[in-house]
Amino acid sequence: MGNTRRMLAATAASAFLALGTFAASAAPAAADVGPGPSSFEKKTGQGPEACPEDRYCLYDLPNFNKGVPTGEIWAYSGTYKNLHITGGGDRADSVYNNTDDTISVYRDWLYSTTQCLLLPPYSVHADLNVHDMVNAISSASTLPALQCRS
Repeated sequence: MGNTRRMLAATAASAFLALGTFAASAAPAAADVGPGPSSFEKKTGQGPEACPEDRYCLYDLPNFNKGVPTGEIWAYSGTYKNLHITGGGDRADSVYNNTDDTISVYRDWLYSTTQCLLLPPYSVHADLNVHDMVNAISSASTLPALQCRS
């Protein structure tokens, strides 16, 4: 009977550890957001004026969704390691930084060093094809330590 109890206890412990490993691998969305306050809002509209104050916005179409009032806009504040959790990852054709912060946007997920575009305060980029970044922005950072390097 003692061996059976030990085997049951070992099986239960293994199941508990396996569940813990599964829970850790399915990281919560908060793990995809950088330190400090971060938020996003998905909306529709066109033009830089559709980007709320103190946000940086990714637009689904070139020229800030020009001529398409139902074009999608993702408005962010703060740092995002993975813009895909918001639906805006690898979707932007244009971008507007409507903040007084410098923003770095990255081609590949999790602050890749492959390609980065520095967005000074209140800068606009109507066509990301110019920077070879159309439909390729996957991460964004407001943190000075994570700014694009020359």
